[in-house]
Amino acid sequence: MCFVRLLKHWHKEQTMQIKWGKHFSEPFHVPNGVGQGGALSSYLLAVYLVHGWTTCLRLRSTRKNFNDSRSTGRK
Repeated sequence: MCFVRLLKHWHKEQTMQIKWGKHFSEPFHVPNGVGQGGALSSYLLAVYLVHGWTTCLRLRSTRKNFNDSRSTGRK
């Protein structure tokens, strides 16, 4: 849970700057979204996709077992 709190804090407190040539804008707060090219962006996407995939497979397996038990009359 500590890692999740760290990510929430990091996301909540993130700021951005715009670089134009050699000049930088003043930092500004980013209220939502995921920073593209961030160090964790690809990792978090992979975690999200793996979680979604395993959840999908688990639900599919549960549904198949439910349908099998209905067709055979077994519980």
